[in-house]
Amino acid sequence: FTAVENVDLSLISFLTRKSAHFVSYLILGLLIYRTAATPSIKYGLLSLGLSMVYAGSDEFHQTFISGRSGELRDVIIDSLGALTGIVFYYFFSKLKAKNGP
Repeated sequence: FTAVENVDLSLISFLTRKSAHFVSYLILGLLIYRTAATPSIKYGLLSLGLSMVYAGSDEFHQTFISGRSGELRDVIIDSLGALTGIVFYYFFSKLKAKNGP
């Protein structure tokens, strides 16, 4: 049973860490996009690009820290989180504009 418990704990740890990446960048992407005067696809792409650059620089920075490594997978997860936040805010702002304040 110990082997099963270790696998479950490592899976839970992995999913927790990756979910934290996703949610953190969802918030970052949403907040960057929210600074746009008018929500648009152009500003959405700019917000996504800035989020991706930040994710890449964060992973690059980790390569200089003992015991850490930068992973492309994390940049992808971070970017998907940012994209999700941007898309949520875009549709929310369109819905709010349609229905009024």
